[in-house]
Amino acid sequence: MIANEAFINRLNAVFDSARLAAVALSGGVDSMTLAYVAHRRMGQAVTMFHAASAAVPASATERVKSYAERHGWKLRIIDAGEFADERYLANPSNRCFFCKSNLYETLSSLTKANLFSGTNTDDLGDWRPGLKAAEANRVRHPFVEAGMAKANVRALAASYGLTDLAELPSAPCLSSRVETALRIEPHLLRAIDNVETHLRTELSPETVRCRVRQAGVVVELDGDTLARLSDGQRMRLVDRVRSAFGEARPVHFETYKRGKRLPAGADAMSDEIRLDFQRPERVGFDEAILCARKSDAQLAVIMEQVLARNGRSLADAARAGGFCPVCAELSGEARLRSGLADRLPELDAAA
Repeated sequence: MIANEAFINRLNAVFDSARLAAVALSGGVDSMTLAYVAHRRMGQAVTMFHAASAAVPASATERVKSYAERHGWKLRIIDAGEFADERYLANPSNRCFFCKSNLYETLSSLTKANLFSGTNTDDLGDWRPGLKAAEANRVRHPFVEAGMAKANVRALAASYGLTDLAELPSAPCLSSRVETALRIEPHLLRAIDNVETHLRTELSPETVRCRVRQAGVVVELDGDTLARLSDGQRMRLVDRVRSAFGEARPVHFETYKRGKRLPAGADAMSDEIRLDFQRPERVGFDEAILCARKSDAQLAVIMEQVLARNGRSLADAARAGGFCPVCAELSGEARLRSGLADRLPELDAAA
């Protein structure tokens, strides 16, 4: 509880620095917890904005409305306009940048308040184009300013008795289920939500994802749930999936993987930045270690991991395989040399 009190004090300092605030509310654990603690401190000086669209699970929108009514939040349901943006609909690897740009630009047009997001420090280690959109729109991240990781946010929610939030599984937006370069279509997202909702109700899995790929639909379940599926259940679920999508797409079942095994000796990655070894499976290309969207401070942490653990695979990744396909021309050896020139001899030795 002492740790939570320290975090609350830091958050309150953030809230006190903003005369008016607007929370971008997705319906997930981070933004919901942020909205709760911001409202406790700021009262009617904070407004919650929820962008409802086909990319947002219906359950998330209902959760937002329920909490707002229960706790007396000022809530505005808006259309952020991303489905009118062809750059977003084309589903490039940096799709999130266009989604968040539409969201934050819409919010900026509706309010002059400080914009708050539920980003936490764990989010800083991944390549998240949405953070660049946040930066361009001067969005503040109170959890980051307070030094809070995902586990801290969950613990904070639990300390207030918000058990439903504390235990809420992470669930990226529904567009993240569509393979890169396949066009984002509202009817596909509604089908994905339909399938995942049905699976949660029928199977009570720890994790479920319904992914749309060029080759068909892939239903990912945690290992225990997948192992319990009988042949008859699989057949019925295939029929249910095809019915949701309105066509006889190939349907496959796979085990959901939280992440690949890290190299030997690299099992205690820094909280500031974590190398994502599952990225090729999720979005089709390797972790972007060398990326213009990573700060010099984050790159320095990567190098520290390489040097401290003498990990050849990490050093090789930093040398060869970790270039961001979107901004490779702004990263790579040139950026390493300009920002971390004094560390290159040590990196060479580690490799």
